[in-house]
Amino acid sequence: MRKVRIGVTVMVACVGLLWAGVAVAAPDPVMKCQIGKVLAAKKREICLAGEKERELKGKPFDTQKCEDEFDEKIAKADTKAVKKGVSCRFLNNGDGTTTDLNTLRMWENKDDNNTGGIHDKDTFFTWTAGTTAPDGTAFTDFLDTLNNTCNLLETVSCVVNADCAVANGGPGGSCGFAGYRDWRLAEVNRHGGTGELESIVDTTVPGCAVAPFNPCVDPVFNDGCVAACTLPDCSCTAKSNYWSSISNASNPVGAWSVKFLFGNVNSFSKNFGIRARAVRGGR
Repeated sequence: MRKVRIGVTVMVACVGLLWAGVAVAAPDPVMKCQIGKVLAAKKREICLAGEKERELKGKPFDTQKCEDEFDEKIAKADTKAVKKGVSCRFLNNGDGTTTDLNTLRMWENKDDNNTGGIHDKDTFFTWTAGTTAPDGTAFTDFLDTLNNTCNLLETVSCVVNADCAVANGGPGGSCGFAGYRDWRLAEVNRHGGTGELESIVDTTVPGCAVAPFNPCVDPVFNDGCVAACTLPDCSCTAKSNYWSSISNASNPVGAWSVKFLFGNVNSFSKNFGIRARAVRGGR
């Protein structure tokens, strides 16, 4: 698969150059579709802000129209992409994350650095330290590190960006992985949850569920994955189970996961060690 290492911010800047009349290379069909979706997301954001202002002023407001207009633009972009034989749903941001341009969720990419770090696709985490509470290493180590350490040096704790300043002994840059501090485990479509983790499953991938048993995941999440590769130069997925945030209501000592060997949902004992992938945002 051809890698697309262009972030949303850079993509918007390119669009700005086009609007300004600056000569730039014509985008290929994938990038053109992605640009359209990025612009649709920006227009949605502006629309929602405007409706919020109307609400605060006591005027009639309608946020649903913002969502409907966004959905319409996404549907049109996907229809055009299908006709051209391409897919443009996911955008590798080039910083260790991937954005789902249809749902506006941002996903953590995994690597294969073989060090047991939080981004290593083969690092295991528990859901609970006891019986049922969400206090296992998936929360106390994995998510805590993503949300409370500096982006460029995860051994340095932070609360605000200033904590990561070189003058304060940090590496520079932002607090939180990729500059965000709202990373969480994804939901699955069980017991009131939404199908977030299932949304990156792709059972049409060659080798999914049959020899050679490649991970049943959209190719952007298993791109350039070789031994010892590190973020952001690769994106890896193990053909195994990844935790969700949803407990098994029928068996509270268990929580739901998605197994990327087949793309199915399973329940595991919460004190069992399996893999984890973080997500943030969404509509």
